[in-house]
Amino acid sequence: MKIKNETKVGVLAAAAIALLIIGYNFLKGNSIFSRETVLYAKYTQVHGLTVSKPVLVKGFQIGKVVKLEIQPDVTNMVTVKIKSEYAIPKNTIARLESTDLLGGKAIVMVLGNSTEIAEDGYVLNANVEKSLMESVQ
Repeated sequence: MKIKNETKVGVLAAAAIALLIIGYNFLKGNSIFSRETVLYAKYTQVHGLTVSKPVLVKGFQIGKVVKLEIQPDVTNMVTVKIKSEYAIPKNTIARLESTDLLGGKAIVMVLGNSTEIAEDGYVLNANVEKSLMESVQ
């Protein structure tokens, strides 16, 4: 059976488009083939926290901030994605901390001791730690 040139071009174009989409998501930092857990935290203030900032446990990055939005009750809802191989207990505290002297922020998870694991959509307890400049003032 002879394959027509139009069929070959169509298959090549479809493969190129799929490769372009996968490459674009990879460069954005999105995990393409692994599952992630989506968790939320509510803060009263998020000075300096932006999308793509790290989520840390004992200094090790386990996820990142994917979305920030203001709620009607004037709180800030932060959406984070955690790699699925890390189990986060339900009584974990998501603490917003400064990571350097220049004021860079990150979310540091203080793991709790609960046997229940936080699932997709769970809202974690949140806490804000003062930065070096705020504590000096």
